[in-house]
Amino acid sequence: MKTSFPYTPLHTSSLVFAQEKESYPDQQDSIQKQRVCTGKVKGPFSFKSDIFPGTVRNYLV
Repeated sequence: MKTSFPYTPLHTSSLVFAQEKESYPDQQDSIQKQRVCTGKVKGPFSFKSDIFPGTVRNYLV
């Protein structure tokens, strides 16, 4: 059984896609503020479940 298409597909090799570099300005809630403690991310740690044998959960603190 031969499948026919009612259109002629475009060849992507002949197309050129231009992408602009996206720039996002800093929002008020993402700017570091004075008198606010900064933290550190520790991990990744692995948690081996006793309830579901053979499963391991990775987490960060």
